[in-house]
This record gives sequence, structure tokens and C-alpha cells, in this order.
Amino acid sequence: MMNPFLLHGPAFLGFYIVLMLGVCGFLEVALRIAEPAGREPSLKLTDPYLIACLRSGWQESVRLASMALIGRGLLRVSGSNELVTEDAAFAERQLRPLEVALLRLFRRPGAARAMFADRGIQAACDDYDTTLRSHSLLPGRTTTLRRLVLLVLTLMILGGIGAGKIGLAVSQGRSNIGVLFFLTALGCAYCIWRIIRPRTRLGARCLQDLTMTFERLQNRAGMLQLGSAGNEAVLLVAVFGAEALSENVFPEKYAIFDRPPVKQSSGSSCGSSCGSSCGGGCGGGCGG
Repeated sequence: MMNPFLLHGPAFLGFYIVLMLGVCGFLEVALRIAEPAGREPSLKLTDPYLIACLRSGWQESVRLASMALIGRGLLRVSGSNELVTEDAAFAERQLRPLEVALLRLFRRPGAARAMFADRGIQAACDDYDTTLRSHSLLPGRTTTLRRLVLLVLTLMILGGIGAGKIGLAVSQGRSNIGVLFFLTALGCAYCIWRIIRPRTRLGARCLQDLTMTFERLQNRAGMLQLGSAGNEAVLLVAVFGAEALSENVFPEKYAIFDRPPVKQSSGSSCGSSCGSSCGGGCGGGCGG
């Protein structure tokens, strides 16, 4: 068997491209086998807070719960992005642990961001995270270990061979390593991107199914009204995020979601022009 490090110029680049495609293909097949997405999930996603946690983590569940409490008149925004509990007798109501933790935290006015540092609120969200991981919608320990093994294996192959050839070229006084360096970085970046996704393939599929199911709800977002617990506005934000809810419906949303509208600027035009010019100027050699 021929040593690939003895190949030069286009021959080695051709070998490395085939290797990169093969490794990436292997990774895709391995992920499909390790994280099957075709089976029916064992968890029925009807809890908006659970959906929000699946979409964007426990912090999103906290934001959604505070929004729901504001809509029900139990919490209000006062001052400069401060929250305060409106109903002192909230303990007598039938509330979820996360909602109770929020109302306890804001018995006195406090900054909205304080809810992400409160241990009681984090503890109340642990159940959502644990539930999603136990039903394979978020990666558990076994899934994380499998992903780590796949990541190490693919990076050892692509990164090891690419870096080895680059090092060999440099040691021989060659400087035309630009293309090989780019391909090595591209292959490794792709493998990392596929591995570090926050949801499992089943979780991603469930979230996609939810967005399709509630597409009509998104189309009439401007007509929704905040009110009782579990209403359509809360469900809309759980599935699509705060951006889907009109500011006219919930003007306080930026106080708790901290996502002001993006103003149009020259950044996009600069980004596209820079991207295209960079894309045309990359390259520069074949590593030997």
C-alpha cells in the first residue's frame, strides 16, 4: 500500500478530498445508527416549558415562564427592566415549581437577568432537562460519550493526516500549503459542527414536527392575546421563540428576552461582499 505522504501536489489533494468525503460520510452514517430519528418519541411534548427547554435550553424555559406570569397578572415589569411579583398570595394558587420560584425571587423588584443566577429557579428547571435527556431528545451521558469517540476518531484521521502533510511540507521548505490547510480546517470544522449540536437527531426531528404543526398559529401571531396559563401565545413562543410574538401583543418581551430588534445596517452588505471576496481569494497550494 502506497504511503499517502509520498504523494505530491494535486495527487495528494485528490487523495485528501476523497478521504475527507469518506470520513464525513462515515460520521453521518454513525450518527444515524447511534441516534435514530425515525422512531416515535416516548415523550409527548405538550408542556410549553418543556418545548422551550428543548428548543433553546433551560434559560428559555425561565423566560417563557416569566412571560406567562406577566400575561396572567402575577408578575409585572417595573422600572428599568425590573420584575416584581403582583400577587402576594401566589402560594395559594396551583402553580408549577418554576413559576413559584420566579414569584419568590421577585417578591421585591429585581433585574430580570437575576432569574438566570437564582439556584431555586435552576433547580426547578432540572426536571425539564432530565426529562428530555431520559427520553433521548437531548444528549445524555451515553450519547455524549459516543459523540466524543466519533469526534476524536474523525479529528485524528482528518487533522492528523492534514497536519502531518503540512508539517512535512514546511520541513522541506515548501510554502504552498494554503489549499491543504483550508481543506483540513473545513473537514475538522464540519465534524465538530455535526457532533456538538445541542439536540439529538430525534429531538431535532420532534422540534421540526412542532414547527410544522403550529405553522398556522405562527401566521396569526398578531391576533393572539396573553391571558390564562397555557394559552396560544405562550405555546407560540415555546415553539418559535419571542421573535414570533408581536411587540404589540407583548411589549414587555424585550425586558425579559433581552433581544431588541435588529436594525438594518451596512453590516450585511459588508459581510456578503467580504465573504465573496474572501471566497475567491482562498487557496494557494497543495502542501507538497
